[in-house]
Amino acid sequence: MKRISLIGIGIAMLIAMISTPSLAGTLTNARAQHVLSSFLRPGQVEVNGVREIPQQNAAMADLTLTNFVYNLPKNDAITAYAMGPGGGQRTYSGKASATFIRYTDGRWVLNRIDAPFGSYPDLNMDVP
Repeated sequence: MKRISLIGIGIAMLIAMISTPSLAGTLTNARAQHVLSSFLRPGQVEVNGVREIPQQNAAMADLTLTNFVYNLPKNDAITAYAMGPGGGQRTYSGKASATFIRYTDGRWVLNRIDAPFGSYPDLNMDVP
C-alpha cells in the first residue's frame, strides 16, 4: 500500500513540474532592460512594459530613451546642395519600441529597435 502511494506522489510531482511554465522562457522587463542597455549607449533606456504576442512568437517593449546620441548620415550631393552636408550627431529623448523574437528552444532575441529618428533592424542579440 505504501509503495502505491509513493508512486502516486512521484507521478503527481512529475505532472506538476511538466505543466508549470518556466520563468526562463518569460521575457521580463528586467531581461529586456539588460540587453537594451548594452546596445543603446550613450544614453539611458527604460523599459516601460513588455507585451507578448504568442501567435507570432514575438514581444514588443515600450521604451523611454533619455539623452540617446545617434549619428546622422551624410547627405548625397543633390540633398547636400539643398539642405547642407548633413552628418554629425543628435541627441534624442522620448519614446521608442523594441521587437523581440522567441525561438522554439525558448531563447529570446532582440530583433529591432524603432524610434522617430530611425530603426535598427536585424540586431539578433540574445537576451540573457
